[in-house]
Amino acid sequence: MASLLDQALRILRVTTEIIALSDPEDVSRHVVRSLVEELHFQAVSVVLLDATSGQLRYAAETGVPEAVKALGFREQGLTMHAFRTGEAMFVENMAQDAGTNPDARPYFQSYAVLPIQHRNRPFGILIVNYERVHAFAPLERQILRTFASQIAVALDNSQLLAATQQRADTLSALAHLGQALAERMDLTHALSVLEDSLRTHLPQMETAAFWLLEGRNHLVPGFHYGLGLKDGELLPRDLIEGVDGGLLASKGPQILPFLQVLGQDLPPRKRPWGDGLALVLRTASGVEGLLLLHAAAGPGILRPLDLDFLCALTDQAALAIHHARIFASTRDSASLDSLTGLLNHGALLTAAQERITQTAQEGSPLSLLMLDADHFKISNDTHGHPFGDKVLVALAKILKAHVRPSDLVGRWGGEEFVVVLPGADTEMAFRVAERIRRAMASMVLSAPGGQKVPAPTVSIGIATREAGGKGFAELLQCADTALYQAKYAGRNLTIRFDPTLSIPGESLPTAL
Repeated sequence: MASLLDQALRILRVTTEIIALSDPEDVSRHVVRSLVEELHFQAVSVVLLDATSGQLRYAAETGVPEAVKALGFREQGLTMHAFRTGEAMFVENMAQDAGTNPDARPYFQSYAVLPIQHRNRPFGILIVNYERVHAFAPLERQILRTFASQIAVALDNSQLLAATQQRADTLSALAHLGQALAERMDLTHALSVLEDSLRTHLPQMETAAFWLLEGRNHLVPGFHYGLGLKDGELLPRDLIEGVDGGLLASKGPQILPFLQVLGQDLPPRKRPWGDGLALVLRTASGVEGLLLLHAAAGPGILRPLDLDFLCALTDQAALAIHHARIFASTRDSASLDSLTGLLNHGALLTAAQERITQTAQEGSPLSLLMLDADHFKISNDTHGHPFGDKVLVALAKILKAHVRPSDLVGRWGGEEFVVVLPGADTEMAFRVAERIRRAMASMVLSAPGGQKVPAPTVSIGIATREAGGKGFAELLQCADTALYQAKYAGRNLTIRFDPTLSIPGESLPTAL
């Protein structure tokens, strides 16, 4: 009686310790150690279901030869039967039981398999082996059932705790994500936050690629990582070839083969393997882009909580991208001249002052061109205002065609235009101005009625600020003075500002 009481007390103590553990691996190790050390079982294994692979794996064991572990678990064997049905199996003589694996009989003669289940949820199995034929007494069977039950409760509790912590971490991550996206109303920033969040919170997805949707079906690369591709290698057409209208019209995530999406004709070195998870980023206003994620282990590596986080992440990112686009469109509309598409007066003034400050800090020159269409009023009165608008649009196109992307081009007012050339000295500015002047002088436009008429020529004034000196207002005044001198000298001329020419027209060159 005392022996049974001692054994019962040891069982109670061990099971209490098991319930208190929060890590599944700790639970498994503690059970195996206790059954061997406290209750003197010969060989004990805790085998748990791997959520990622869906296979049973040894979480902890002692006394089990590697050859036995290598046998695995047969689909029609007693172990898998116990796992699937929740029925405990006690085999006292394996040689007399056809359901046992004959390859395991040289190592063990008896074994017990007990399902680790709680609330009809299978976690794994508890296995006890004996090298010799062994009769499982009622008390021993009860002890093993108790341990299996307590393991299941402990594992359920640990997963519940882990899920609670993960949800707290997920909510915290989403809160920080929302703050990060709200910091700046900028498309580049929104894409950067989306990429960083994927890398940080879903590292199991080794590959990611995002495309922005422009128009109805044009996909533009936003970012990618893990593909082993250089920038520019992943072309939009590679994606469009495999995407049908149904994908972009879908709602929520979809699982589909990467090769179907990226196009079957991609070279092997460009092909990711396996299946990918495709998510369409959309708002109430429509689709913003397409996100593809891939892991070598397959999309099943993501837990339900991961998918919830991913959907929440992409929902926030889609909204941020949408707002950034609206902001950029509104900002551009407010800063561009509605007729020519060039910077308007206010936007040009702000941008020019920034460039002047920047070049002054760098110690580099800056030149300014001021242009005016010659006899523009006469052209308007002769051919009408629509023709005058056509002249201004043509001049704007010529200006944009003859300057660098870093230069500023704007409509100053009426038929006056200003070009800011950072880093350009007087000679360089003169060459640019002459190309513009000659291009305009050779242009022919269609007037009302269909007749071809020469476009108005332009007069251009140049002012240059060398390494130091003039601010924008003074530089603009100098260019305006040079423009006036070009007009006075006969028009269709480029004049560089000369402070010695204080009287308009006095000693003016006839051509430069």
